[in-house]
Amino acid sequence: MTELHELPAVALRDLLREGRVSAAEAAAHFLARIEQQNPLLGAFITVTAEQAMTDARTADSVRSSIPSGELPMLHGMPLAFKDLTDVAGVVTTHGSAALDHKPAPADGPLVALLREAGVTPLGKTQVPEFGLTAYSENRIAPPSRNPHALSRSSGGSSGGSAAAVAAGLLPFAPGTDGGGSVRIPAAACGLLGLKPGRGVVPAGESVGDAARLVVAGPIARDSVDAALMMDALAAPDTAGRPAGGYLAAVGLEPPRLRIGINLDSPWSGTFPFVPEQEALDALRACPQRSFHPVRQPVPGRLHLGMDGSRGRGQDQPPPGSPAGAPHPHLPAPRPAAEPGQARRVPGIPAPVPA
Repeated sequence: MTELHELPAVALRDLLREGRVSAAEAAAHFLARIEQQNPLLGAFITVTAEQAMTDARTADSVRSSIPSGELPMLHGMPLAFKDLTDVAGVVTTHGSAALDHKPAPADGPLVALLREAGVTPLGKTQVPEFGLTAYSENRIAPPSRNPHALSRSSGGSSGGSAAAVAAGLLPFAPGTDGGGSVRIPAAACGLLGLKPGRGVVPAGESVGDAARLVVAGPIARDSVDAALMMDALAAPDTAGRPAGGYLAAVGLEPPRLRIGINLDSPWSGTFPFVPEQEALDALRACPQRSFHPVRQPVPGRLHLGMDGSRGRGQDQPPPGSPAGAPHPHLPAPRPAAEPGQARRVPGIPAPVPA
């Protein structure tokens, strides 16, 4: 029989909503996993087991009184928050021994948002001091270790959350990311980590973040679980949100993408930059895309567009090149194809000739 911690987050969510697993059962299972493995793993700084079980039993009472279709999106899902985020009644250490550790008076915006979505918080996860480094170690608690190799780091600053997901102590988790704090630990622990664009997840932005770079994002085992977390994080009216939500869009064929590749460096005069031949060969080997130079607002900077269409800008070789000279690193141009012969993704119409 598959254990609860072995299930994808989406599958566990479905069992909870259908009543085949109670929120109390799920919370107890993951709390037992934490009690067994955290002493060696160091993923959690604080475990709020008593409050978690109270919250889970409350969730079960709610489920018995309303139809499953009216339950919140993440009804009964066990979750944890990194110890930079306030959870009402729980100490936020910020990973620092220099602070006076007092219980937070109220939930932070991210916690409030996910509580409304129905989650059951289990505790607070390990972080570097003030979230400033890419490894989750401090003088508050043992360091967060990588479940795949305990002698290695789980990254940071959402390192405790990533370690917990990778070890099956949580089905998935929210992190916060300004300069890699979701993506780095996800990569270190073999997970999927996403930093959404600013404004997509407004509740994840830090009040003290003057540059407004910090946003919340999912740490999950796969794209389906990450999409479920994104549906809970992003408001339904958010610009760019897929029709029907992220989870519904996971299995759809993605639209044609435009990708810009900069083959120049603004520091090339001091640090000469030459693209690796292997990378250039990979560009030339893409059979379904054509390349065209696109003029950018910064003089002398060339981007290559890869969208299967003809160029809409003018060639712009580096300054000092003869008129009409190709960019030195631009892949060799391909002959124009006749209508119906263009290399393209099946089902997508050929571009209209300019």
